[in-house]
Amino acid sequence: MLRAVETLGYRPNRAARELSTGRGGVLGMLVPDVANPFFAELIRSAQTAARAREKLLLIADTAQSEAQERELLESLAGQIDGVIVCSSRLGPAHLADGVPRLPMVFVNRREDDVPAVVIDQGAIVGVSVRHLRALGHRQLAFLSGPAHLWSSQRRIEAVRAWQSSDELALDLVGPFDPTFEGGAKAAEPLLATGATGVIAFNDVMALGLMNRLSALGVSVPGDVSVVGSDDVPLARMWTPALTTVAAPTHGAGISAVELLCGLTLEGGLTARAGRGADEAPDPLRYVELEGHLIVRGSTAEKRGRR
Repeated sequence: MLRAVETLGYRPNRAARELSTGRGGVLGMLVPDVANPFFAELIRSAQTAARAREKLLLIADTAQSEAQERELLESLAGQIDGVIVCSSRLGPAHLADGVPRLPMVFVNRREDDVPAVVIDQGAIVGVSVRHLRALGHRQLAFLSGPAHLWSSQRRIEAVRAWQSSDELALDLVGPFDPTFEGGAKAAEPLLATGATGVIAFNDVMALGLMNRLSALGVSVPGDVSVVGSDDVPLARMWTPALTTVAAPTHGAGISAVELLCGLTLEGGLTARAGRGADEAPDPLRYVELEGHLIVRGSTAEKRGRR
């Protein structure tokens, strides 16, 4: 029998399997910017995990738009078994009432009743501040991302905590778009703070900042030390190479697929199943990962701004 199957080149019929199980074996993944190297790495790891579970992964770009994110969720409902939503822009009202009843996992957003994979945002700020402080920098600046993003809000909270410290000054500058252009626009406001150490929301923004600083005659790291976040491939190719907090994108993509597959196996449990206000998060529904610092040429001991 097996020899006949191999000879005929038989492959399981996905449509037939869908009729028998009620599931099509297709997962969705929404990302705000497919061109951003951070999301490209996340997609790659999620695809690997989905393939290992014999699932197809459908990728859609929301163009950093809440409206497009909502439209895609509505159009995909009924066509996929569940969806991973990265850096969701959905407002609370739409999340509570306007999202189709679809198994859902968030990446880099935390809501009480939605399973999630997050990266510890406060730790990103903390390890960056401690690195710059060890190099002698006491006047620092944090370039924030879009104010409505969960990850940006968590980092701003961490910055506020550091601002209460007497050991250093930490200015909050922004918000800016998490893009190369956004980083370039941050250069002049940053220089106005007098900071000698800067922490950017992500690597792409940090590289845009460094490019603009160079055009303005400001040396990195001679005048200003720069720390990014994510460790995208271009970070190590830039001159000087970017010091950054590497994001655990591989683990995040795999964990998101595993969480989502767990939901679909439970018979289509919705993301909004709900827990009591006093109940602790279910460890099987929430994964928190932590990045690690990679020191490269964009940071150095403080030598004083020219």
